[in-house]
Amino acid sequence: MERIESVANKKIKFVASLKQKKHRDKEGAFVAEGVRLVEMAVESDQSLFFALYTKEAKENARVREILNLLEKKGCIIYETSTDIYRKASDTVEPQGIMLVLKKTVVSLGVLISSGNTPFVLVLDG
Repeated sequence: MERIESVANKKIKFVASLKQKKHRDKEGAFVAEGVRLVEMAVESDQSLFFALYTKEAKENARVREILNLLEKKGCIIYETSTDIYRKASDTVEPQGIMLVLKKTVVSLGVLISSGNTPFVLVLDG
């Protein structure tokens, strides 16, 4: 685990840029933030770029377990201060852990023909 000490760090700027859809589309990445979302992402087969967490968040047993799982998966993990984390975060009350994941595009046809009975929700606008 490495430590990020500056808001000018490229990783922090990268995560902050993903708040905008055009950057998520361009980079093919998105952020899962918060304990439950990160747990779900770690359990998935989604490709991982890297994780950010705060020292305060690591005091939580669930966060420590997530970090252990991420290490086992070979994910790069960065610790940062709460202030720097907030620069990257897109939530009002951040929980101190986020994961940057590779965006996967699956067509509706492939989803439906996968052999499973998927639950599909289509949103427009």
